[in-house]
Amino acid sequence: INEWYNEPDNHMQVIPSLINCILSYTKRLYDIDEELKCIPQNDDPVIGSKVYNVLNYIDNNIIYITNLKSIAKKFGYTENYVSHMFKAKTGMSIKKYITGRKMKIASDILLNTGCKVSELAERLGYSSAQSFSRMFHNNMGCSPSAFREKNLTREANYFERNR
Repeated sequence: INEWYNEPDNHMQVIPSLINCILSYTKRLYDIDEELKCIPQNDDPVIGSKVYNVLNYIDNNIIYITNLKSIAKKFGYTENYVSHMFKAKTGMSIKKYITGRKMKIASDILLNTGCKVSELAERLGYSSAQSFSRMFHNNMGCSPSAFREKNLTREANYFERNR
């Protein structure tokens, strides 16, 4: 902003770059994977309030959820009941949903912070950086470090071309 008002020598390069950064960050925040768009309204007769409540709980507590048992206990259901109910109503396994949400959070953190992979694994409730990295690789097709490097390089190249 100071570049706008003070107009130093390079203000015409800095401002478009900042705008590109803001737009990229905003797009990333609202770029939700199609696969994860299964959150219904509470009164949806197809999904039912039980699954809606489970989805809502998962989304609001995703970093604290480490297993299906904790979700089942929260609602007074068996793990088997929660798992079958979720799959029947959403078409997706609850494990896949939780993993997808965690991977979305992980990718956002990797691209927007300098957080270490080991810290990120701990924040998302993984037992080790290795188990997190393995899960990330299985879901995203590359290691967390490679994902960060590849996407930041792609973004830098984009900004470089559009200066």
